[in-house]
This record gives sequence, structure tokens and C-alpha cells, in this order.
Amino acid sequence: MTDPVLAISPDDDRMHVGADATVISHVTAEAAQGGDQIAWQYFDARGVALAVADHGAGEVIEPADPNAALPLRPVRQILVSRIDLVLAHAQLRLDLKIAERIEGHDPPRDKESVRMVRVQGELRDVLIMLAALDKDLDPSPQGPNPGSWWHNFWAH
Repeated sequence: MTDPVLAISPDDDRMHVGADATVISHVTAEAAQGGDQIAWQYFDARGVALAVADHGAGEVIEPADPNAALPLRPVRQILVSRIDLVLAHAQLRLDLKIAERIEGHDPPRDKESVRMVRVQGELRDVLIMLAALDKDLDPSPQGPNPGSWWHNFWAH
């Protein structure tokens, strides 16, 4: 897998991390099935802002400004902080929903010890780790597999 990309909501409440084609397919499919209409912001593992473009063969993610300089470390660290904030927001939702069935799936068994991972370090390393934790990001969430409790937790 090439370095993963990050799709993050402007309010730092939701994110997707994975291969560029998988992330854009997943986000597009969620929007098409009536999910939250989020103005996703995309970044590569270097912290470069990305944009969604349609070149006739489907949507792709490419640099928003091909002539932009690579972001400095402080800019990349702001992205790591935003990712950590998404995970903190997820922990708050998790604390409220941990006992609920979501989309027909039972919650994790050991409810009291379930904690969101927290992140720090270099952006590339953080994205690789998060992509490994969710390596089954479905490019078509409306497909025959509606996802696990965890997948559906992120959508609620």
C-alpha cells in the first residue's frame, strides 16, 4: 500500500484513513446513500492538501496546489492534533453508545475497558498506524456487508 491519505471533517469530528482510491470511494458512497453531507478535507502523509478531481474515469485525489511547498513540521503536527481531536470526540460518543446495538450488531463485550487510541508523532507514522487498524475500510459501504459494530459506530 502506498502512504495512506486522510479525509477529515472541518469540525474535527470524523475521519477516514486509507488508500486514496478506497477513501474517495467510501466517502462518495456514504454521501450517495444519504449520510452526513460533510465538506471533507483531504491530506496526504506529507501534510499536502489534496482535492477531489474528476478526470472522466472516476474521481481521484490529487494535490490541491501542485506548486505548493511541502508543509513544515508544525503544519503536519497540527494535522496530528486534529486527528487526536477526532479520536477524543469518538471517545465521548463511545462512552454514550457502548451499550447500544448499532445497525443490528452487538457492542464489544468488554465495554468498560474500551478506549479510543490516542495519537502523537509524525503524521506519516500516525496515518500508517490508523490505516492498519482499519485495514478493511469498505470502498462501497452500501454493499452486501454493512460493516461491523465499530464501522457503524463511526457513522453514527
